[in-house]
Formats: sequence, structure tokens, C-alpha cells
Amino acid sequence: MQTSGTRKDTLNLTYILNSNGIHEFIVKQSHNIAVDEIMSIFADLYASTPNNQIIRRLFVMQSGVHLPSVAYTIHQTRQLLVSCPKPPKSRNALIYDDNMALSLLAPSIRFLPFASAMPLAFFRPNERDRAIAWLLK
Repeated sequence: MQTSGTRKDTLNLTYILNSNGIHEFIVKQSHNIAVDEIMSIFADLYASTPNNQIIRRLFVMQSGVHLPSVAYTIHQTRQLLVSCPKPPKSRNALIYDDNMALSLLAPSIRFLPFASAMPLAFFRPNERDRAIAWLLK
């Protein structure tokens, strides 16, 4: 994918706005700081995106990086939704190579209160093109 010129790199995260409009988050560390950095970018996206547009996000967990704390991520997401109670809809794809974590996480995501407005699909690293196609539907 080609970038549109927006790129942010930190020790924990790389954020890229690709030319097809997909916001890509490459998680390099599983620290809560990475979650905070992602939430900061989300807040900016929510503030700058009209409610009639869909935000498309691709999360890529680098090989060997585990998911950040699910409890912390949910807490921070709820905090963000308090400050932005009606965010634009989004489609989210997660590329992650730990099948055990996926099998445990995927079913529980569907029960979160914000899951219908923010659908999330899981893909393996070799399914990147499929994940992008799903996001662009």
C-alpha cells in the first residue's frame, strides 16, 4: 500500500494513512503506552471525520508482539467514547499470528457494547490482501 504522506513512528507504534484511506497501526510493543498512542490518534480521527464517513483501520501486530492488556484497551476505549459519544462508524481488521489468542479473543469481541458500530475481523499475516479487501467493502 502506498502512504498518503501521513506517518508517525514511535518506539511502540507506527501509524500510516495509506492512499486508499486505510489507517494502518503497526504495533511494535505490547505496552499500554501503545494503546494510549492509538487512542490519541483515534481521538484526532473522531474529531476530524464526519459522522457519515467510515473510518477503516488495519492493526498489524508485529511478529512476537502480544496483544496489549485487553482490560486496559477496553477501559481506554470506553474513556474515549465518553469524550466522543457518537464517533464515526469504523471497520477494523487485525492481523495477528498467535492463533491461541485469536481463538480466545474473537468470540468475546462480539459482545462488547460498541462492537456493532466498530466491526472487527481477524486475519493471519498471509491474508493481508484479504483484510484490505474486507476493509474496503
